[in-house]
Amino acid sequence: MKNLICDKCGSSEFERKDGKYVCLYCRSKVAPEQEKTLRVSMDSRGSKVKFDASLELSNLYELARRYLEIGDYEKALKYYEMILLQDPTNWEATFYIEYIEAAKCKLHEIYREGASLNNSINPVMRLIKNHISSKDEQIRGVNEVVTRCFELSNLFYRSSVNHFNSLMADAKKAFLAAHNDNLLVARTIPYALGDSIESCFGNYPELHPIMVNSWKEGIVKHVGSLKYLRIRYSNKTIKENIAIIKAYEAKVKRFEPAYNHPNLNGCYVATAVYGSYDCPEVRTLRRFRDNTLSKSVWGRAFIHTYYAISPTLVKWFGGTAWFTRFFRKRLDRFVAKLNQEGIENTPYQDK
Repeated sequence: MKNLICDKCGSSEFERKDGKYVCLYCRSKVAPEQEKTLRVSMDSRGSKVKFDASLELSNLYELARRYLEIGDYEKALKYYEMILLQDPTNWEATFYIEYIEAAKCKLHEIYREGASLNNSINPVMRLIKNHISSKDEQIRGVNEVVTRCFELSNLFYRSSVNHFNSLMADAKKAFLAAHNDNLLVARTIPYALGDSIESCFGNYPELHPIMVNSWKEGIVKHVGSLKYLRIRYSNKTIKENIAIIKAYEAKVKRFEPAYNHPNLNGCYVATAVYGSYDCPEVRTLRRFRDNTLSKSVWGRAFIHTYYAISPTLVKWFGGTAWFTRFFRKRLDRFVAKLNQEGIENTPYQDK
């Protein structure tokens, strides 16, 4: 018998209600020319019929991926939920249901939805490992999860930093706790990706670079968030966070012995002004510090003095509007001059 598929949603399940035949999922009415086929195909209860499930899943995948690609998250979510009902071990549907909820969240929802996404990473990796037989397909799935999670981790980090920097001093104080929570989620996601790949696919050398890059991404975001932690939390908390950074640095060094994490002292004032340790302006200043200042006696003395004074300066005044305005103009001019002299602002690892 010919398989019937709903033109609207791709479902192959129909029911008869009030004398009409409708799709069980989207409730669309069946075309008149299809009614005869359905009428003779109804089961003994005369209420519902299901056609080839594999064909239905294929249509649901096509629709879910199509709507995900064009950014229609509500429709993509609906189809992934339908897939998961039929295949509870499906990694793609399991992941994208969490991903979509996180991708469409508002600023005040970042911590909650980001934490939910983070908690889903290891279960999704285990679904890939245990229910996908092809190694190539496993690697493809891991790459897809990592790419999507990196997108959201970066979005969460940038959105919170940009919003924080746009606020007046009093509003910054009120938002600081939520801001630190948002950055916590943003840095924890890449850490969790690396840890989960190590746990589930540690014996796949092909995935080691992705695992290591995930840890390195977490370290960069963690170092960048230290300045905000310093404004609110005690030295004990800062030391605990630095210990976490160093633990992940040790993980990276198992595969890249020459790796050095971003300077834990950081460019305090510049990072406070620009909102990130890894933005183009701060990269320029870090290169100037490592390649110019550190080469001379007076330069090294300046670096020593800077790192002795700037942490306290940022702790007390880093969240104020006047602090940002005062240093931003001066740093913008200085960075522009350094760029004209050939100091690049591209991605950079501290020496």
